[in-house]
Amino acid sequence: MYGVYGLFLAAVALYGVALVIYRLYLHPLAQFPGPKIAAATGWYEFYHDVIRGGMYIHEIQRMHREYGPIIRINPYEIVINDPDYYNTVYVASNTRRSEKWYTLQGTGLEGAMGMTMGHELHRRRRKHFDPFFSRLGVTQIEGVILDEIQLLTDRLASYRKSGRTIQMEHVMAAFTGDIVTKICSEKSPDMIRHPDFGKEWYVTIHTYQLQVHLFVQFPHLIALTQLIPRGLVMQFSPGAAAFKSLHQYAFDHITEAKRDMVRAEKVQHDAGRSSVFRHVLSSDMPESERETERLAREALQLFGAGTATLVRAFSMIFYHVLSNPPMRARLRDELKGIMAEYPAKRPTWQELERLPYLHGIVREGLRLSYGVMRHLARVSPDQPLQFREWTIPAGTPVGMSSHSLHSDPATFPEPARFLPERWMKDRHHPNMNRNWVPFARGSRMCIGMNLALAEMYWVLAVLFRPGGPQLELFETVEADVVPVRDYVGGIPEFGTKGLRVKVE
Repeated sequence: MYGVYGLFLAAVALYGVALVIYRLYLHPLAQFPGPKIAAATGWYEFYHDVIRGGMYIHEIQRMHREYGPIIRINPYEIVINDPDYYNTVYVASNTRRSEKWYTLQGTGLEGAMGMTMGHELHRRRRKHFDPFFSRLGVTQIEGVILDEIQLLTDRLASYRKSGRTIQMEHVMAAFTGDIVTKICSEKSPDMIRHPDFGKEWYVTIHTYQLQVHLFVQFPHLIALTQLIPRGLVMQFSPGAAAFKSLHQYAFDHITEAKRDMVRAEKVQHDAGRSSVFRHVLSSDMPESERETERLAREALQLFGAGTATLVRAFSMIFYHVLSNPPMRARLRDELKGIMAEYPAKRPTWQELERLPYLHGIVREGLRLSYGVMRHLARVSPDQPLQFREWTIPAGTPVGMSSHSLHSDPATFPEPARFLPERWMKDRHHPNMNRNWVPFARGSRMCIGMNLALAEMYWVLAVLFRPGGPQLELFETVEADVVPVRDYVGGIPEFGTKGLRVKVE
């Protein structure tokens, strides 16, 4: 018996040694710079992201300082830190085929458009969503957004002079969550009306986000926990329990949309008069693509992405505007004319975009909240990539991060400072647009970009106009809103209290 165990352990040890030797000396990426431990094993990444908590992004920055602009961060992936190379990695679909690496597989979203690895399948899936999230599609639903903003201002006004504090992360999660669910399924949970602003929505998404690295490292964990009652899962994996709740919510939305399809006598196909999933369910997609479970994962990704990253951007902006009276006064003065007749006359998104200081505030908020903080690897399946003297083999995952580009002091002097003025014409650095990538670029850029931008411009215009709610910070410091840990989207340091305000 012991002899069999001994042989088994010896075989495992021999395999491990052989694997490390292969990765260090025989692997196609063996010649690329980087620490040997990262090339040898994924446990190095596990340590920094799971044990230390979303800190591998900072270790990668340290590697760049030591090894240069191109490094191998694990046995399979290359990361590059050179803004001029960004458009080579993140290309349009007509430039070359671009596939996604499975970095985020294991998060329970497999099968969703954003997790689709194959180029052609991703293109086919995305085309059914594009009409709703295009610039035209978003302008057609501006009434939905502005009605939700009116509810938001009414709720904030109800706190006036009450002395009660408001957790703005909960408020903005409710606001963005209501909008994205209404667009996707025609039904909204109306969290903005809840006494606690649907706090559970934010807490559930945040709890899931905090365990995303664990799910990536152990990709079967979520699937296994779905077989166990939620109460039991909650004891050992709050993130998996959170996913279970979110998944059920999304699944119910798709199930209800299918029931509506059966009941409906006529289905509208126009993006301006239908919901996202009603449109998808009535499309020419194969039946397998319209299967409830797959679409539930699409819904889950849209609901989560439409909430988490945007909440961080709003928190960043609110803090800096509220903590800087001259900035607040300048913004209010710029909004005075265009918002003079609000709500009887409501400006368009395009009109708001032309306000230079508001534009600078939106750009800075997204720059310093990063969007997706981590590198999002892309694969060129058919042809090698050339980076300076380095030939990157075809099929190699290559990534770059918004964190690196947005923190580049050569492009953004004093990069940690929130300076809307840097986007004004007289101070605009020629490379700022090149480095500004909160939504990524190319054929797989964030599909919700236009919706996010429209929400931001309208919310800021309404809340900070003359006569808007008089928000004041309550026991909030900059560290409460600055993302320092990478959980796909960035989050502030553990233990911080978030953005809290009172309404005067």
